[in-house]
Amino acid sequence: FANFPASDKAQLLIRERDNITVWQGEFGDVRISIPRGTSFGEGTIRAITYDENYTAVGGSRFWIHQPLIYDIRENMDHLVTNTLDLQAQIVDNEGSDGITSVKVVWSDTQNFVDNTYRMIPDPNPPGSTVKKGTWYRIEKPIPLPKGGRVVRYTIHVKDVSNYSISSERKVVDVPEGANLAIASSANQTAPIRYRYSPSLKKHTLIADIVNDGGRPVNTAIEVWFSEGDADKNADQQIDRDALTLGHVDILPRDWKSGAGSLQETTAILVLNTPLSTGLHKIYVFADPEDSEDDHGDFITGKLDEPRSFDNRSFTILIVNEFTLKTDEPLIARSIDHVFRAGFEAGALAGVPAISISVDEVILPKSFQPDLFPAPTPRLNNLVKAVSDSNYSAYKIDLLSDKAYLTRPTQVDFLLSLDQLHNKIQNRDGLYLNQADHYEKFKAALNREVESISMYRWKTDIKAWQRIDSKVKLDTDIPDEHGNFPIFQEKFVTPTRAENRNLSKLSKSQIHIDPNLTPIGQWVILFLNKHSYE
Repeated sequence: FANFPASDKAQLLIRERDNITVWQGEFGDVRISIPRGTSFGEGTIRAITYDENYTAVGGSRFWIHQPLIYDIRENMDHLVTNTLDLQAQIVDNEGSDGITSVKVVWSDTQNFVDNTYRMIPDPNPPGSTVKKGTWYRIEKPIPLPKGGRVVRYTIHVKDVSNYSISSERKVVDVPEGANLAIASSANQTAPIRYRYSPSLKKHTLIADIVNDGGRPVNTAIEVWFSEGDADKNADQQIDRDALTLGHVDILPRDWKSGAGSLQETTAILVLNTPLSTGLHKIYVFADPEDSEDDHGDFITGKLDEPRSFDNRSFTILIVNEFTLKTDEPLIARSIDHVFRAGFEAGALAGVPAISISVDEVILPKSFQPDLFPAPTPRLNNLVKAVSDSNYSAYKIDLLSDKAYLTRPTQVDFLLSLDQLHNKIQNRDGLYLNQADHYEKFKAALNREVESISMYRWKTDIKAWQRIDSKVKLDTDIPDEHGNFPIFQEKFVTPTRAENRNLSKLSKSQIHIDPNLTPIGQWVILFLNKHSYE
């Protein structure tokens, strides 16, 4: 009989061998299998032998030894080799001679496949070695998943007694690799914009690029600008017939620490020819696949990224520029015709002619809480820069560092009289077409008109400064009550129901390629009856 030690004292682990043959007073080796649940510690053997006349009883003690995983060291290199190296110190009563095998079973959260790597004795231990201990190193490092997240592993040890132990399952957090993306419109700054550079004396296209991954960008990349989509077939390459405007090289040293991301940089493309006046759909593609790249390596461009769908973005730019000459008058209007600036002939000095841009911009915020945008006609069917109520300021630039004006410029704003009337109706309950409300309505309207003024933004103090201005009255034709009404201009807005369809949308007719479209909640914007974004 053999009594084996058990971790549970109430459990009795016994193995028995019967009818062992004795030959010439001796019996050979007797093998008894070790039962499951055996723990390390003391065990006992009881032997009974007998013949026709006598019975003998004897026994002995024995010890069960198991290996011990004494120490585990993890060495992650996510900058150069992109691997995880493991070392473990195994202690056994027979030292390294008592160990049959040491293995690591690991998986990551990208592929979810169990892999088994051997561990071999390490001639260069990372720390001190205890008595009967031996350091082992994984035979080949574990590759880190490109998408980051975690690596899970378990170390399994087997000794010469065929006894096995395993470590607890370890979890190692893996930082995500570098990932390029076109920046979002944070801090009220458009990530893709069109600007005139006084220092370069040329127009530029600017794109803010971020690295929102977990590691720095360590390779040079290209950022391409195009008029329209430069990769219509979605093969991650610039199409041969694409209307490209040029590209910018971004080197590793061009990146700086970002506020909302690990790194950020700005790509500035200098244009030899300015964009024409009108609407432009400008695409930006960071690190596209080049003709010289290996198209079978599952890497888009030069940088191995966990994601590549966010390397592209586009914006609709409104270019609104005019040419002011020395001997000619000019009226420069915003694209929505709400704002206009009038220049007299002979007002320009310093150069014979310059370009003037008029842009609608986001309303700068100041410490003046009593100032609100005046109601102006809105165009509801154009892009954000025209339809968003936050865009209630206009910027006029003289695109030259030598030009200056010798005469004052008259600036006009169009107000929406309908919106003023609606405000009075909703607030005061007064209606212009009711005779008994007329005087009160006119008095309320005059108060509204008197509170409207033009303001100029002062960058140095970040505040609005009032300029001499007033609402224009029609002094030629008084109304039936003898008052001079507000001067009105004809202003035609586009049809508000444009591209509107009251019929139910058939979802079955919309096909989105699941292989090219990232998982998420999407909003479909129809550009026309054939295409959507």
